[in-house]
Amino acid sequence: MRQIALPGGTIVEVANEAFYFSVKDEYGGSTSSGSTSASSLLSSTKPDPVSVGSYSVIPEGVNNNIPTYLRDLLDNNHLGGSVLDKMIGLILAQGVGQFTEVVQDNLIIRQWTKDKEITEWLKFWDYRTYIINSLEDLVKGGILYSKLLRNVGGRAGSGATGRINELQHVCASDCRREWPDNKGAINRVLVGDWSDTALEKEVYPVWTKQTATLRPTMMGFRSLYRFGRGLKQPVLPNYWGVRNWMGRSTDVPDILNNLSENTLGVKWHIISPSSYWDAVEERLKNKVEGEGSVWKQDFLENYKESFLQSLASVLAGKKNVGKFIHTQSKRIELDFGKGDLDKWEFIPLDMKMDNFIKSQIEISKRADVAIASGIGLAPSLSNIVADGRQGSGSESLYSYKLFRTSSVFKIEYAVFGIINDVIGYNWPDKEVQLGFYSEAVMKEQNVSPNDRMVNGNI
Repeated sequence: MRQIALPGGTIVEVANEAFYFSVKDEYGGSTSSGSTSASSLLSSTKPDPVSVGSYSVIPEGVNNNIPTYLRDLLDNNHLGGSVLDKMIGLILAQGVGQFTEVVQDNLIIRQWTKDKEITEWLKFWDYRTYIINSLEDLVKGGILYSKLLRNVGGRAGSGATGRINELQHVCASDCRREWPDNKGAINRVLVGDWSDTALEKEVYPVWTKQTATLRPTMMGFRSLYRFGRGLKQPVLPNYWGVRNWMGRSTDVPDILNNLSENTLGVKWHIISPSSYWDAVEERLKNKVEGEGSVWKQDFLENYKESFLQSLASVLAGKKNVGKFIHTQSKRIELDFGKGDLDKWEFIPLDMKMDNFIKSQIEISKRADVAIASGIGLAPSLSNIVADGRQGSGSESLYSYKLFRTSSVFKIEYAVFGIINDVIGYNWPDKEVQLGFYSEAVMKEQNVSPNDRMVNGNI
């Protein structure tokens, strides 16, 4: 038996079979690839504030590292990030628009419009990038942060009416909320590098639509509430419950790759006759002595290595294939004057690893479906083949309509929460809001054939 230590576990070889052995923690990661246990991410008790200079902040996890953990989780997973990107694309599919709400026939209807003043204000700053980046942070990290910049007229004592000139997206991983005061209000946001709390942080006051005095630079944030998690708890994204599956599906390609690169990988058993090597040795020895040099047994061993390397290149069809065992046979004299002839033999070896590889592939397939379902996107919309079949066009269409009518509102409310509050602050008399543009969802039988959505539009 041979053991090979790997970053994510151990290869154990028994005879011609190889096994990958690793101890998995609660979150699906390998014990040697960085701790993600319950004690290093979430506390089962009430969290304690983290001191940063004269401020106390709400830690994002026991070690204040959940944003970094989520980033690495998605970066290393082949599916989670792409499914979330697909969700973001479906939400943004028809762009952003201005609207007012009216009631018609007992239904709330959005009337899309284009207010001149608000349109000019939006042209002043890059609102599209702000919305896209804010949506990215909210969907993948569970929270978004915005920096609000005041106009010059808002200075104290100027006599001019203050207003907010523009909004800027701030990376959520760089932000932490101040510990709530006695009234449960979060008054500041600290921004900086959180790999070390001793590093200097920028501190900004929190803006709400009730803020009476505008500061030159302020911050706002929005998050999606999760059941049972109070204001002092770390912010978690909606897909938090499937991180185990993400870790598991990420391990499968590493396991198969490590098997390919690090196991004995015996494909052939090559038996060469000893008489062949006796002849080679005699030929090499005569050549060396004929040149006036001293014969060393290493000359034969070097020749063997070179010869077997050449033989491997012939047998190898792809990278990491073509490894073999080399043995020598001798002529054996049997009874009654019979003997066994010296000969080369190439015997293919059965690795007997099919079941192991198949089980890993099945785990990967099951993980893919679980990840997409846990994220909240139907397999037909995430391009996942479930149970050996791809979703039909009609399944994709109705899944898309269901997604638009059931999953977008809460996300939209959070993404546009700050910008709509700013519009209300700057123009108190206007009822215009921003939101994700979408056409009214209708039954397919009520849509004319020429206007019906086809699968290529989704």
